[in-house]
Amino acid sequence: MQSQPATIVPILLPRAFLQPPVSEPSEESLAAASGSSFSGQPAAFIRDQLESLGPRLLRTVGSVTAEVNSASLPKELAVIVNDLTATNYPTHMLAVYAPVPKNASRASIPQTEVKLYPVHALLMASHCARLGPFAPSPTTDQIPTPASNPSTITLPVRPMCLPSPETFPVLLNYLYLRRQEVLFDAFLPTGLSFEFVDNCNSTEHVISLGKDFGTKFNASTLLRHVKVIQGIWSNACVLGVFDEGLWAAIDSCYEVLLNVLAIGTSTSSSQA
Repeated sequence: MQSQPATIVPILLPRAFLQPPVSEPSEESLAAASGSSFSGQPAAFIRDQLESLGPRLLRTVGSVTAEVNSASLPKELAVIVNDLTATNYPTHMLAVYAPVPKNASRASIPQTEVKLYPVHALLMASHCARLGPFAPSPTTDQIPTPASNPSTITLPVRPMCLPSPETFPVLLNYLYLRRQEVLFDAFLPTGLSFEFVDNCNSTEHVISLGKDFGTKFNASTLLRHVKVIQGIWSNACVLGVFDEGLWAAIDSCYEVLLNVLAIGTSTSSSQA
C-alpha cells in the first residue's frame, strides 16, 4: 500500500509584534491603588520605588493560599498570608480568564476556567496604563507587623479577561522582579549566553544565538515559544504595559526565533 504524502500546513507569522502607542496610567488609577499615601507621584516614580521591593512583594503573594467554595466568583475572598515577614499585604485577587470564542454556539462554549492571582494594586496600576482603577481594599493602608502565625486577610476580587491567561503568570512575575531573565526563560528554549542577556538588542548576538538554536531545536519547539511571546505581547497590549525591558525582550527573542525558522524553511525548500 502506497503511503500518503505528508500534509504541509503553512504557518503565517508576523514580521514583528508591534508596540501600541505609549501611554501612562491615569492619576485616578494611581490614587485609587495608593490609598492615603498618594500625593501626585507620577507612575514612573512609583515603578522605580517598587522595583527594589519587588522580590519581597512577590515572595508575599507567592505565600498566599485561598479556597473558593462556591461555583460563582465571589466579590471578596478570605486568604491566608503564610509569609510571616510580610511588609506589604496583597490588596486584591485577580480572577483571570479567557474571552469567549467569537461565533461560538452556547452548547459548544466550554466552562470558563478562572485562575486566581493575589496582587498589589499599586504595582499593577503603575505598570498597566489601560487597567482601570482598582476598588478600595482594606489592606491598601495596612502595615503588617512581624507575626508568629500566618495572617488571614480579605481581598476584593477583580475579574480580568485576557487573551492569553496561560502566559499571565510570566508577565506578572516580570512586573514584580523587572528582570529580563524571567522573560528569556519563557521565550527561548534553553539557557542563554551572558552576552545576549547583557545586551539582547545586539544584532550580532541575535544572529549568533539563532545559528546555535538552528542546530539544536526543531520547528515545533520554536513555534511553541513563539506562541508564548505572542501571548505575553497580546496581554501587554490589552493591559497597556510599556516597560522597555519587556518590549526589548519581545523584539529580540522573537527575532531569534524568526531567523531560525526562516533558515529552517529555506533549507527544507532547497532540499525538497
